[in-house]
Amino acid sequence: MRQALTAAYDFEWMNKTLFHGQYERLQSFFHGSELAATGTPSSEEMQVLTPLLSKLEPIQRKAVLAEWQLPSSDGNGFNRQGLLKARQLLLDAGFYYDDMTLYQPNGQPAQIEILMTGETMGRVLLPYIRNLKRLGFEATLRQVDGPQYYERTRRFDYDMVVDVFAQSLSPGAEQAAFWGSAAADEPGNHNSAGIKNAAVDEVVANLGNAKNRDEIVLYTQVLDRLLRAGHYVVPLYGKSGTNVAYWNQYRHTDTLPTNAVGIDYWWVDKEAEGRINKYLKQ
Repeated sequence: MRQALTAAYDFEWMNKTLFHGQYERLQSFFHGSELAATGTPSSEEMQVLTPLLSKLEPIQRKAVLAEWQLPSSDGNGFNRQGLLKARQLLLDAGFYYDDMTLYQPNGQPAQIEILMTGETMGRVLLPYIRNLKRLGFEATLRQVDGPQYYERTRRFDYDMVVDVFAQSLSPGAEQAAFWGSAAADEPGNHNSAGIKNAAVDEVVANLGNAKNRDEIVLYTQVLDRLLRAGHYVVPLYGKSGTNVAYWNQYRHTDTLPTNAVGIDYWWVDKEAEGRINKYLKQ
């Protein structure tokens, strides 16, 4: 079912229609850094992964060993191939249709509610709700006030929410709060996806005990593969860089800090400043 929810999300149409093509689809939990897993697992990654494969479901084992690529559409707004794929995944999982309504294997209607606060994400989520309804879900978008949203998310009282997993370039023991099994049952913790996976727990523990940078990168890339293979989230969008509009009187070095604009190290070109001030006085 989780795979089907991802296939129903039409990033290409949203990026073209809502964002003027300025975003990238997030292919990794550590997008845009050396920590992101790419291609198929390296020999070093396989040494870590091989003992963990028995702790994964068959679908996860297949995904963790393959080259990762999210489904994409042609951006025309119909996402026909994605919805057909999602429909087949649901049928394979035991869901069925009766009078155009989707039912779970236990005979209950397939219902899903996305919880949100504020209005910012509404224009992004409503097209997704529309696609879920096309699949036969009884899908709703529920907007609540801030205190109610805080309390419901603190108690994990939701089907789906939009969340951000902010990461540093040196992840470590704090990853247990995002992905660890214990955090899934702790109210107020950051494991909003409710992940409980022994393989993930083991890799997170190894990451927390990493002895050098090479081990940090290795265990983070393995963790990235495990999280993607679990289909725990529907990856949305982001940017590898930062857009900045500024007067051309400012200068900066060619080399900027990693993942930062480095404004603290900019300076004013006095000659350019004089030209701008002269222009503004006209």
